[in-house]
Amino acid sequence: MGQKTQPLAMIQAPKLGQWLLYSVGSLCAVSALLAWLVDLDTALSVWSGGLLAISGHAYFAWYAFRYQGAKYARLIWKGFTKGEAGRFSIVIIGFCMIFKVWPAVDVLPLFISFIGCYFMTLFLGSRTLM
Repeated sequence: MGQKTQPLAMIQAPKLGQWLLYSVGSLCAVSALLAWLVDLDTALSVWSGGLLAISGHAYFAWYAFRYQGAKYARLIWKGFTKGEAGRFSIVIIGFCMIFKVWPAVDVLPLFISFIGCYFMTLFLGSRTLM
């Protein structure tokens, strides 16, 4: 009767720093390789699109994973909605800024790297967060 009870499961906090390091590191490696093999404009376009996708994901993850547990359900829901709205805002404003400030951007590498980094961060997130 004097036994201590153990919690059934302990949820660890996500490793957001590790995820961010892997994402930005792989983006910089690909951009440097493209700068060496193709040209600087293509590499900067790839870097800009990838950084835009990663920054949107990072903003969402910052707000979505702040709280854990059933008693924080309302705060978790607010974090998800605020993070999702912020991610869309970052992406829309980021694309507007890229096209306004840098008219010589290579559009195809920009969008390919945005979509590629979007899915890469989902894959890396599922690997590093668990």
